[in-house]
Amino acid sequence: MDVSQYYITTLTNAAKNLGPIVIFVIGGYFIFVKLPFLFLKKNLTDQKKKLFSQDQLPDATKKPYTVDDYKDFQRRIKILGPPPKQEQKKEVPKKEKISSLSAEALFEFSPGQKITQDQLKKKYLQLLKQNHPDKVASLGEDFKILAEKKTKEINAAYEKLKSRAA
Repeated sequence: MDVSQYYITTLTNAAKNLGPIVIFVIGGYFIFVKLPFLFLKKNLTDQKKKLFSQDQLPDATKKPYTVDDYKDFQRRIKILGPPPKQEQKKEVPKKEKISSLSAEALFEFSPGQKITQDQLKKKYLQLLKQNHPDKVASLGEDFKILAEKKTKEINAAYEKLKSRAA
């Protein structure tokens, strides 16, 4: 047997075995790639035709603007004048003044009780965790404002008690 005949017979046998695999791959390509794309394309063109056909229908509620409408708008603007400019006032944060009794009540200490720095700091952090504005931000602006006020009170009370703590 010659080398060229050997290669020819080997390739022929390989082609016989690869035939079903090639058909399977090509068939899969058409079934899973081309066919869905064709259906999608047809569906999109149908939807586009449907949209354009609806837009061209006469609509009694739609009225095109005319030059007279624009002139009327300009006349009304001249009568009313330009809209007033609203100045935004910057709020200066005020330091809360708090009495020592209300500070102790806020931190739930009894009046005249000796307080250590550790106790005060632990209670301060606990109150901040409970009343921080970021915790209630998802509930709305009102809750956030209330939490900010409460946090300011806590900070003021902490400053008041910090000087007294041993």
